Amino acid sequence: MNWRNPALQYWNKHPNKRANPVTDRKGLTLLEMVVALAILSVGIVGVLQAYSSAMAANRVAESQSAAADLASSVASELDRQASLESGQLSGEFQDCRGYSWTADIESPDNNGMARVVITVSWKTGSVERDFGMVAYLCPQVSSALAGTSQSSTVITNISGGGG
Repeated sequence: MNWRNPALQYWNKHPNKRANPVTDRKGLTLLEMVVALAILSVGIVGVLQAYSSAMAANRVAESQSAAADLASSVASELDRQASLESGQLSGEFQDCRGYSWTADIESPDNNGMARVVITVSWKTGSVERDFGMVAYLCPQVSSALAGTSQSSTVITNISGGGG
């Protein structure tokens, strides 16, 4: 017998095994390592993209929330006025740069309620965004309630959009 041949040595030591000693090695080949790294890389890229998308969605949600608060403050300011005339008002917020507003005021109905469409606009990067709110205001009642904790503002149909 030739004891220098590894295959014969393997067969002599393990007569019941039918495995090839060349392929019966422990460990990973270079090809297996490359495939494992490729799979791991795809997974990491997917996680990073999901994180990036979540951060972008969070920024949009923060700006939408700020716009809702600003629209509500415009409605409160309009509600404090003694009277509302139909037409369009607009302005910018001093404490929130980049945000502007418009208010389309319709003539009051028989009950003195005026429908006001308030739109807050801002820019996120190169995308123009806006938030719309419809409020029904009754300024005559508001001036009578001045100094009390009651309010005459009825807010409905809140929507956001623009991107």
